[in-house]
Amino acid sequence: PPHHAVAMGSRLKVAAVLPFVVSPSTLDLSLYSDRSCQLVQKPQFQQWDVSARGCCTVKTTNGTVYWQFACVDNGVFQLVYPEEGCRGKLRAKIPKTWHWWLSMVEGKCTFDHLEAAYFRFSSVPRFEITSRVGHCDVSFTTEKYEYRDPRCQKVVGEVQELNYARSGCLDITGTGSEKTRSYRAGTKFSCSGQHLIHETFEDYYYCSGTSYKKTVHTEAWFHAYSAGECVKDLHSNYFFKLTSPMPPSWTEAVRDCANSAVARLGAYGDDSCEADFNASGALDWEAVDNDGCITVVETSMALPIYKQMFRCVDTGESK
Repeated sequence: PPHHAVAMGSRLKVAAVLPFVVSPSTLDLSLYSDRSCQLVQKPQFQQWDVSARGCCTVKTTNGTVYWQFACVDNGVFQLVYPEEGCRGKLRAKIPKTWHWWLSMVEGKCTFDHLEAAYFRFSSVPRFEITSRVGHCDVSFTTEKYEYRDPRCQKVVGEVQELNYARSGCLDITGTGSEKTRSYRAGTKFSCSGQHLIHETFEDYYYCSGTSYKKTVHTEAWFHAYSAGECVKDLHSNYFFKLTSPMPPSWTEAVRDCANSAVARLGAYGDDSCEADFNASGALDWEAVDNDGCITVVETSMALPIYKQMFRCVDTGESK
Protein backbone atom coordinates (compact mmCIF):
# COMPACT_ATOMS: atom_id res chain seq x y z
CA PRO A 1 0.00 0.00 0.00
CA PRO A 2 1.04 3.68 -0.30
CA HIS A 3 3.54 4.99 2.21
CA HIS A 4 1.08 6.54 4.66
CA ALA A 5 -0.97 3.39 5.39
CA VAL A 6 -1.12 2.08 8.96
CA ALA A 7 -1.89 -1.33 10.41
CA MET A 8 -5.44 -2.43 9.61
CA GLY A 9 -7.98 -3.05 12.32
CA SER A 10 -6.10 -1.11 14.96
CA ARG A 11 -7.80 1.39 17.24
CA LEU A 12 -5.83 4.60 17.35
CA LYS A 13 -6.21 7.46 19.81
CA VAL A 14 -5.08 11.03 19.29
CA ALA A 15 -3.83 11.44 22.85
CA ALA A 16 -1.55 8.44 22.44
CA VAL A 17 -0.04 9.73 19.21
CA LEU A 18 0.51 13.43 19.75
CA PRO A 19 3.34 14.50 22.06
CA PHE A 20 2.76 17.60 24.14
CA VAL A 21 4.62 20.46 22.49
CA VAL A 22 4.46 24.21 22.99
CA SER A 23 3.35 25.66 19.65
CA PRO A 24 2.50 29.20 18.56
CA SER A 25 -1.21 29.99 18.36
CA THR A 26 -0.83 31.56 14.89
CA LEU A 27 0.43 29.40 12.03
CA ASP A 28 1.03 29.89 8.33
CA LEU A 29 -0.15 27.15 5.97
CA SER A 30 1.59 26.86 2.59
CA LEU A 31 0.82 24.73 -0.45
CA TYR A 32 3.41 22.51 -2.14
CA SER A 33 3.54 20.54 -5.39
CA ASP A 34 5.44 17.52 -4.00
CA ARG A 35 4.73 14.98 -1.25
CA SER A 36 7.82 15.98 0.75
CA CYS A 37 6.67 19.64 0.82
CA GLN A 38 9.89 21.03 -0.64
CA LEU A 39 8.58 22.75 -3.79
CA VAL A 40 6.47 25.72 -2.67
CA GLN A 41 3.39 26.36 -4.80
CA LYS A 42 1.64 29.06 -2.73
CA PRO A 43 3.51 30.40 0.31
CA GLN A 44 1.36 31.51 3.27
CA PHE A 45 -1.80 30.31 1.50
CA GLN A 46 -3.73 30.51 4.79
CA GLN A 47 -3.15 31.84 8.30
CA TRP A 48 -4.53 29.79 11.20
CA ASP A 49 -5.09 31.01 14.75
CA VAL A 50 -5.94 28.15 17.15
CA SER A 51 -7.68 29.23 20.37
CA ALA A 52 -7.55 27.56 23.77
CA ARG A 53 -10.98 26.02 22.96
CA GLY A 54 -9.67 24.51 19.72
CA CYS A 55 -11.47 26.96 17.44
CA CYS A 56 -9.47 27.67 14.28
CA THR A 57 -9.78 31.18 12.83
CA VAL A 58 -8.57 30.72 9.27
CA LYS A 59 -7.76 33.73 7.07
CA THR A 60 -7.92 32.94 3.35
CA THR A 61 -7.87 34.97 0.14
CA ASN A 62 -11.69 34.83 0.18
CA GLY A 63 -12.13 36.03 3.76
CA THR A 64 -12.11 34.55 7.27
CA VAL A 65 -13.71 31.22 8.25
CA TYR A 66 -14.11 29.45 11.60
CA TRP A 67 -13.45 25.73 11.90
CA GLN A 68 -13.35 23.22 14.71
CA PHE A 69 -12.60 19.49 14.62
CA ALA A 70 -14.73 17.05 16.61
CA CYS A 71 -15.38 13.33 17.07
CA VAL A 72 -18.83 12.36 15.73
CA ASP A 73 -20.03 8.74 15.39
CA ASN A 74 -16.48 7.43 15.90
CA GLY A 75 -15.14 9.61 13.11
CA VAL A 76 -13.41 12.99 12.73
CA PHE A 77 -15.44 15.88 11.31
CA GLN A 78 -14.51 19.46 10.41
CA LEU A 79 -17.27 21.73 11.76
CA VAL A 80 -17.81 25.08 10.00
CA TYR A 81 -19.28 28.01 11.99
CA PRO A 82 -20.40 31.50 10.91
CA GLU A 83 -19.10 33.47 13.89
CA GLU A 84 -15.83 34.13 15.69
CA GLY A 85 -15.07 31.63 18.45
CA CYS A 86 -16.86 28.88 16.49
CA ARG A 87 -20.30 30.12 17.53
CA GLY A 88 -23.64 30.37 15.81
CA LYS A 89 -25.61 27.82 13.79
CA LEU A 90 -23.45 25.05 12.34
CA ARG A 91 -22.99 25.66 8.60
CA ALA A 92 -21.34 22.43 7.51
CA LYS A 93 -20.02 19.15 8.88
CA ILE A 94 -17.23 17.77 6.68
CA PRO A 95 -15.89 14.24 7.41
CA LYS A 96 -12.13 13.70 7.38
CA THR A 97 -10.18 10.46 7.07
CA TRP A 98 -8.12 9.37 10.05
CA HIS A 99 -4.89 9.52 8.02
CA TRP A 100 -5.59 13.12 6.98
CA TRP A 101 -6.32 14.12 10.59
CA LEU A 102 -3.19 12.52 12.06
CA SER A 103 -0.95 13.93 9.35
CA MET A 104 -2.42 17.43 9.73
CA VAL A 105 -2.24 17.71 13.54
CA GLU A 106 1.29 16.30 13.61
CA GLY A 107 2.40 19.08 11.23
CA LYS A 108 3.35 16.67 8.44
CA CYS A 109 3.12 17.16 4.69
CA THR A 110 -0.54 16.39 3.91
CA PHE A 111 -2.42 16.06 0.62
CA ASP A 112 -5.49 18.26 0.17
CA HIS A 113 -7.81 16.97 -2.56
CA LEU A 114 -9.81 20.18 -2.85
CA GLU A 115 -6.65 22.16 -3.68
CA ALA A 116 -5.04 19.20 -5.52
CA ALA A 117 -1.81 20.01 -3.69
CA TYR A 118 0.10 19.20 -0.50
CA PHE A 119 0.10 21.51 2.52
CA ARG A 120 2.10 21.92 5.69
CA PHE A 121 2.01 24.31 8.64
CA SER A 122 4.92 26.52 9.60
CA SER A 123 4.89 24.69 12.96
CA VAL A 124 3.03 21.84 14.67
CA PRO A 125 -0.49 23.08 15.57
CA ARG A 126 -1.38 23.70 19.21
CA PHE A 127 -2.52 20.62 21.10
CA GLU A 128 -5.83 22.41 21.77
CA ILE A 129 -6.85 21.74 18.15
CA THR A 130 -7.67 18.19 19.35
CA SER A 131 -9.86 19.37 22.26
CA ARG A 132 -13.13 18.07 20.74
CA VAL A 133 -11.59 14.98 19.14
CA GLY A 134 -9.93 13.63 22.27
CA HIS A 135 -9.87 9.85 22.54
CA CYS A 136 -11.98 9.28 19.43
CA ASP A 137 -12.37 5.53 18.81
CA VAL A 138 -11.62 5.62 15.08
CA SER A 139 -11.08 2.20 13.58
CA PHE A 140 -11.16 0.73 10.09
CA THR A 141 -10.59 -2.72 8.67
CA THR A 142 -9.29 -2.01 5.20
CA GLU A 143 -8.63 0.91 2.86
CA LYS A 144 -9.31 1.60 -0.80
CA TYR A 145 -6.78 3.55 -2.86
CA GLU A 146 -7.46 5.03 -6.27
CA TYR A 147 -5.00 4.62 -9.14
CA ARG A 148 -4.55 5.96 -12.64
CA ASP A 149 -3.53 2.68 -14.32
CA PRO A 150 -5.07 -0.84 -14.58
CA ARG A 151 -2.13 -2.34 -12.64
CA CYS A 152 -2.82 -0.06 -9.66
CA GLN A 153 0.69 1.38 -9.47
CA LYS A 154 0.20 5.15 -10.03
CA VAL A 155 -1.76 6.60 -7.10
CA VAL A 156 -4.26 9.33 -8.00
CA GLY A 157 -4.95 10.36 -4.44
CA GLU A 158 -8.49 9.23 -3.53
CA VAL A 159 -8.46 7.23 -0.31
CA GLN A 160 -11.32 5.50 1.48
CA GLU A 161 -11.31 3.96 4.97
CA LEU A 162 -13.83 1.11 5.28
CA ASN A 163 -15.41 -0.41 8.34
CA TYR A 164 -18.41 -2.66 8.99
CA ALA A 165 -21.43 -0.78 10.39
CA ARG A 166 -24.78 -2.63 10.70
CA SER A 167 -26.70 -5.25 8.70
CA GLY A 168 -24.21 -5.53 5.83
CA CYS A 169 -23.72 -1.75 5.58
CA LEU A 170 -20.11 -0.60 5.13
CA ASP A 171 -19.22 2.73 6.78
CA ILE A 172 -16.89 4.59 4.39
CA THR A 173 -14.95 7.82 4.90
CA GLY A 174 -13.34 9.16 1.71
CA THR A 175 -10.94 11.99 0.98
CA GLY A 176 -12.68 12.97 -2.24
CA SER A 177 -10.72 13.53 -5.44
CA GLU A 178 -9.95 16.44 -7.72
CA LYS A 179 -12.51 19.15 -6.81
CA THR A 180 -14.83 17.06 -4.62
CA ARG A 181 -14.97 17.36 -0.84
CA SER A 182 -14.28 14.57 1.59
CA TYR A 183 -17.35 12.54 2.51
CA ARG A 184 -18.79 9.79 4.69
CA ALA A 185 -21.39 7.37 3.34
CA GLY A 186 -22.80 3.88 3.65
CA THR A 187 -22.36 1.33 0.87
CA LYS A 188 -23.90 -2.09 0.50
CA PHE A 189 -23.69 -5.09 -1.83
CA SER A 190 -26.92 -7.03 -2.24
CA CYS A 191 -28.82 -9.37 -4.53
CA SER A 192 -31.57 -8.06 -6.79
CA GLY A 193 -33.01 -11.11 -8.51
CA GLN A 194 -30.02 -12.74 -10.16
CA HIS A 195 -27.92 -9.58 -10.19
CA LEU A 196 -25.29 -8.26 -7.78
CA ILE A 197 -26.07 -4.64 -6.93
CA HIS A 198 -23.78 -2.07 -5.30
CA GLU A 199 -25.58 0.92 -3.74
CA THR A 200 -24.42 4.01 -1.85
CA PHE A 201 -26.47 5.79 0.84
CA GLU A 202 -26.23 8.92 2.97
CA ASP A 203 -26.94 6.78 6.06
CA TYR A 204 -23.54 5.28 6.97
CA TYR A 205 -24.87 3.15 9.86
CA TYR A 206 -27.73 1.14 8.33
CA CYS A 207 -27.68 2.07 4.60
CA SER A 208 -31.35 3.01 4.97
CA GLY A 209 -33.41 5.25 2.70
CA THR A 210 -32.99 5.70 -1.05
CA SER A 211 -29.57 5.09 -2.57
CA TYR A 212 -28.04 7.95 -4.57
CA LYS A 213 -25.61 5.75 -6.52
CA LYS A 214 -26.33 2.31 -7.95
CA THR A 215 -24.17 -0.04 -10.04
CA VAL A 216 -24.65 -3.57 -11.39
CA HIS A 217 -21.57 -5.81 -11.18
CA THR A 218 -20.57 -9.17 -12.57
CA GLU A 219 -19.52 -11.94 -10.23
CA ALA A 220 -15.96 -11.72 -11.59
CA TRP A 221 -15.72 -8.03 -10.68
CA PHE A 222 -17.00 -8.60 -7.15
CA HIS A 223 -14.67 -11.51 -6.46
CA ALA A 224 -11.69 -9.50 -7.70
CA TYR A 225 -12.70 -6.43 -5.67
CA SER A 226 -13.39 -8.27 -2.41
CA ALA A 227 -10.11 -10.21 -2.77
CA GLY A 228 -8.11 -6.97 -2.93
CA GLU A 229 -7.31 -7.06 -6.66
CA CYS A 230 -7.10 -4.04 -8.97
CA VAL A 231 -10.50 -3.23 -10.57
CA LYS A 232 -12.03 -0.28 -12.42
CA ASP A 233 -14.11 2.35 -10.64
CA LEU A 234 -16.91 3.14 -13.08
CA HIS A 235 -17.89 6.37 -11.38
CA SER A 236 -14.47 7.99 -11.79
CA ASN A 237 -12.96 5.94 -14.65
CA TYR A 238 -9.91 5.34 -12.47
CA PHE A 239 -8.89 2.03 -10.92
CA PHE A 240 -8.85 1.05 -7.27
CA LYS A 241 -7.64 -1.66 -4.94
CA LEU A 242 -8.23 -2.62 -1.31
CA THR A 243 -5.16 -2.82 0.92
CA SER A 244 -6.42 -6.16 2.26
CA PRO A 245 -9.21 -8.61 1.29
CA MET A 246 -12.69 -8.08 2.69
CA PRO A 247 -13.46 -10.21 5.76
CA PRO A 248 -15.87 -13.10 4.92
CA SER A 249 -18.56 -11.51 7.12
CA TRP A 250 -18.71 -8.55 4.73
CA THR A 251 -19.66 -10.71 1.75
CA GLU A 252 -22.32 -12.88 3.42
CA ALA A 253 -25.15 -10.81 1.94
CA VAL A 254 -24.26 -11.87 -1.62
CA ARG A 255 -23.17 -15.47 -1.05
CA ASP A 256 -26.61 -16.79 -1.94
CA CYS A 257 -27.13 -14.65 -5.05
CA ALA A 258 -28.84 -16.82 -7.67
CA ASN A 259 -26.28 -17.28 -10.41
CA SER A 260 -27.58 -18.84 -13.60
CA ALA A 261 -24.84 -17.68 -15.96
CA VAL A 262 -24.46 -20.14 -18.82
CA ALA A 263 -21.04 -18.70 -19.75
CA ARG A 264 -18.51 -16.11 -18.64
CA LEU A 265 -16.26 -14.16 -20.98
CA GLY A 266 -12.97 -12.93 -19.54
CA ALA A 267 -11.07 -9.86 -20.72
CA TYR A 268 -7.27 -10.02 -21.00
CA GLY A 269 -4.46 -7.66 -21.81
CA ASP A 270 -2.75 -9.88 -24.42
CA ASP A 271 -3.74 -12.02 -27.40
CA SER A 272 -2.83 -15.26 -25.58
CA CYS A 273 -5.64 -14.68 -23.05
CA GLU A 274 -3.33 -15.88 -20.30
CA ALA A 275 -2.08 -12.70 -18.62
CA ASP A 276 -3.47 -9.42 -17.28
CA PHE A 277 -7.01 -10.62 -16.61
CA ASN A 278 -9.30 -7.59 -16.43
CA ALA A 279 -12.20 -8.30 -14.06
CA SER A 280 -13.80 -4.95 -14.95
CA GLY A 281 -14.19 -6.04 -18.57
CA ALA A 282 -15.61 -9.53 -17.89
CA LEU A 283 -19.09 -10.40 -19.19
CA ASP A 284 -21.68 -12.88 -17.92
CA TRP A 285 -24.01 -14.60 -20.40
CA GLU A 286 -26.95 -14.90 -18.05
CA ALA A 287 -29.26 -16.84 -20.36
CA VAL A 288 -29.71 -17.97 -23.96
CA ASP A 289 -33.27 -18.46 -25.21
CA ASN A 290 -34.49 -20.87 -27.89
CA ASP A 291 -33.96 -18.28 -30.62
CA GLY A 292 -30.32 -17.77 -29.65
CA CYS A 293 -30.89 -14.39 -27.98
CA ILE A 294 -28.27 -13.88 -25.23
CA THR A 295 -28.88 -11.85 -22.06
CA VAL A 296 -25.57 -10.18 -21.21
CA VAL A 297 -24.57 -8.64 -17.87
CA GLU A 298 -21.55 -6.38 -17.57
CA THR A 299 -20.16 -4.14 -14.85
CA SER A 300 -21.59 -0.78 -15.86
CA MET A 301 -23.45 2.28 -14.60
CA ALA A 302 -25.54 3.02 -17.70
CA LEU A 303 -26.19 -0.25 -19.54
CA PRO A 304 -25.47 -3.24 -17.28
CA ILE A 305 -27.95 -5.63 -18.95
CA TYR A 306 -28.60 -5.97 -22.68
CA LYS A 307 -29.45 -8.53 -25.37
CA GLN A 308 -27.37 -9.76 -28.27
CA MET A 309 -27.62 -12.42 -30.99
CA PHE A 310 -25.26 -14.03 -33.48
CA ARG A 311 -26.67 -14.82 -36.92
CA CYS A 312 -25.58 -15.39 -40.52
CA VAL A 313 -26.17 -12.65 -43.09
CA ASP A 314 -26.11 -13.26 -46.85
CA THR A 315 -22.97 -15.31 -47.60
CA GLY A 316 -22.34 -16.35 -44.04
CA GLU A 317 -20.81 -13.18 -42.64
CA SER A 318 -20.95 -13.33 -38.85
CA LYS A 319 -23.04 -10.62 -37.15
